[in-house]
Amino acid sequence: MIFIETKCYTLGMIVVTGATGFIGQRLVALLVKEYKPNEIWCLVWRKNNPREIDGRRFLKKLGVGLIKIDLLDKDSLEGLPKNPKLVFHLAATTDTALPDHSCNNLGTENLVTALEMNEKTHFVYTGTCAMYCGRTSCQKPITEHSRPVTSNRYSRSKLRAELLLKQQANTRRFSLSILRPPTVYGADPRDNSLFDFMKKLISKRSVLARLNWPGLTSLVWVDDMAATLIWAAKHPAKPGKINTFVVSAESLTLTEISRLMHQKMGVPFRQINLPVWFWKLAAKTRRYIFMAEKLVPSAVYNLAWRASLVVNDVINVDASEIRRSYKDWKPVYLKDKLVEVISWNY
Repeated sequence: MIFIETKCYTLGMIVVTGATGFIGQRLVALLVKEYKPNEIWCLVWRKNNPREIDGRRFLKKLGVGLIKIDLLDKDSLEGLPKNPKLVFHLAATTDTALPDHSCNNLGTENLVTALEMNEKTHFVYTGTCAMYCGRTSCQKPITEHSRPVTSNRYSRSKLRAELLLKQQANTRRFSLSILRPPTVYGADPRDNSLFDFMKKLISKRSVLARLNWPGLTSLVWVDDMAATLIWAAKHPAKPGKINTFVVSAESLTLTEISRLMHQKMGVPFRQINLPVWFWKLAAKTRRYIFMAEKLVPSAVYNLAWRASLVVNDVINVDASEIRRSYKDWKPVYLKDKLVEVISWNY
C-alpha cells in the first residue's frame, strides 16, 4: 500500500519520480510555477537518509503531494494515481560505482505497470548519454541517431529502461519523450560525481587533475536540464510515438575543466603532458575495458571506466536537434557558473 506523507487534492494530474534528487528539486520548483501545487504528486524514496530528508523538506515547502515508495517494491506502488496526464521519471541509481542498478530498469517496469497509462498520458524520461560509453569510433559526436553501445551496469540498465518504455508506449499508446543528458553539473552535486571528484583532486593537488586529458566531454547546467524537461513536457509526440533528444550546452576536455576550476579555487595549474602515443594506446585499450567488469570489484572498475570516457571524445554530444526545436533555449556555460560549482561545500 502507498504511504501518503503530504496530501495532494487533484489526483492523477502530474507525477514526478526522483523529485528529491539533483535535477528533480529544480524541476518541481519550475513545475509549481506552471501548474497548481495540488496537481503534482512527487513519488519519493522511502529511505530516510539525509539527502532524502532534506529533499522532502524542500518539496513540502512547495506544497506538492508526497508519496513514499520504493520502485523495486511493487506493494509500495499499489494505489498510485492511474492514467496521469503527465509523468516525469527521473528516479535512478546514478552512482556508477555501485554494483546494483536494477532500480533503473526493473523499477521503471514496476512504475509503468502501476500507473496504467493510456493515450492521454505524456511520459517524460530522463535517460543518459552514458549509453554510448562503449562506442568504438569517436570521430563523430553523439546524436539522437547514434547507436547505443554500453560498457557498464549503469548504462545497460538505463538502456533497458528506454527499450521497455518504447515498447510500452507503442502498446499502451502513451506519448513518450526521452531526453539524454551527458554530465549534469551544479551546486550540491551527488558525492563523487564529476565536479565533486575534481574538487577533491584539486584540493589535494593531485597530478591526475593536471594531466593533458584529450577527450571532449559534454556538459549541461542542472537548471537548464530541468527547464528542458519542462519544455519537452509541453511538446509531446502523438499518442504511441516518441520524441528523443540528446541535451548538451558545450563540450570541454577534462584538462580545460580542471584549468578553470584550478583558477577559481586559487590553486596553481601546471599541466603535465603525457605523450601522444600514450593517449592513442589508452583510446585503443578503452574498447576492451568491458572485459574487466566481472573480474574486479565494481568500485575499482568504475575508476577505470570513468577514466576511459575522457581519453578520447567518448561523450561528445551534438545537440543541434534540441537547439533547433527548443528555440528559446539559452543554456549557460561552465565559465559562467564556476562560483556556484566551486563554492558548494568547499
